[in-house]
Amino acid sequence: MKEFILHIISIIVYSNSPFAFAEYNDTFDTVAMAKPHVKVCGDIRVTLFELKRGFDVHALSSCEISLGSVTYAPMHYLANASTITSIRFPNLREVHGHMLLAYSSMHSFSSMFPRLSIIHGKDLYHGYSLIVMDNVLLEDLGLTSLISIRQGNVIIARNAQLCYSESLRWNDIMETKKTQVISRQNRDSCAFCPTCPSACWSPTQCQQRCSPNCQGNCLSETVCCPEQCVGGCHYSNRTVTSSLICNACRTMRIHASGLCVEKCPDNMLKAGGSLCITHQECTSFFLGTGFILDEINECVLSCPHGFMRMSHSHCVRCISSPANNYCHGACKERHIRSIGDFRSLKYCSRVHTLNIYNIETVDARKNNFLEAFSALSSLEQIDHEFTIHNVKIFSALSVFSRLRRIGITSNSSMT
Repeated sequence: MKEFILHIISIIVYSNSPFAFAEYNDTFDTVAMAKPHVKVCGDIRVTLFELKRGFDVHALSSCEISLGSVTYAPMHYLANASTITSIRFPNLREVHGHMLLAYSSMHSFSSMFPRLSIIHGKDLYHGYSLIVMDNVLLEDLGLTSLISIRQGNVIIARNAQLCYSESLRWNDIMETKKTQVISRQNRDSCAFCPTCPSACWSPTQCQQRCSPNCQGNCLSETVCCPEQCVGGCHYSNRTVTSSLICNACRTMRIHASGLCVEKCPDNMLKAGGSLCITHQECTSFFLGTGFILDEINECVLSCPHGFMRMSHSHCVRCISSPANNYCHGACKERHIRSIGDFRSLKYCSRVHTLNIYNIETVDARKNNFLEAFSALSSLEQIDHEFTIHNVKIFSALSVFSRLRRIGITSNSSMT
């Protein structure tokens, strides 16, 4: 626990890069995403580093879907208090990665994230999808709209004034039942929920309860969401006869209409693994500076490893060879601790170091296996160390079928 806390502090304080907290996400560029009125963004980072360099975090206040992770850790005792407490993300409802809320002076996160309904946990932080730590004045979590965490554990620790988090029915929120919710060193002497029958986010905000028929996915206790929804739903407009629109879909979601589909139509692009968008949305207002990956019909914010920028807004695969340094350099070292971490290898032809360890089969669903193995399909060379330890998801090493070489130095190793 001590090492975990120190690691968080060191990254927040000493980072020289706006991507340090998203070390496995080479696709989404935080600065490039900071466009006025953007509805889909990459990583959202509010740390001392961003505040000191004058990054306009308010430019992301209109973001509805984060295709990356959210880090709110402003180091309250070093930053301007009025600035950090005025930051709001009133429209954010969906986070694809993890969420870190730490070292703040907030009393509650209810006004900062009033609509947050789902954390996918596609990119975990040391196995966690939600981390709430060292918020000295935090009295309640206030994440009243949160109804689904799809993958990853939760840790809530060292919030000296925090109440009510242990009253919550976390089993209703966690989609993977084998995940853990760790709560420690918060306030011990908390009153029962004063206005709710059992579970509450705050003294006045009860945790939403769904009818058993809704299978944990509802708009209210009596109104179930369509079965293809995750993270709840909402009415398309304010009229009683309007249809219910999913906040997120189990498969793919057409962004403009909210319609859930099995796969994106041929004339649309995939973004973030769950959205379908038009070419215009990708290259203009939607992502601000998006690029089209023609080979797989996908929209990204920058051409990934193994691809080159062509014309104004397209990425094409380069031919990997020693002559072009395996498409202009290796991916940095990768440490794979969970199924979701395999995404960091996507498009990597060459990687500096690859360590895969302590992954159980119970950690993944079938779709996650397929996504993990497909991420290895481009890997041709590992420069230095290659380690596989206590990994129970490989029945054979055929998933590394394109791997040609391990080690280009005298101290290279494979274990």
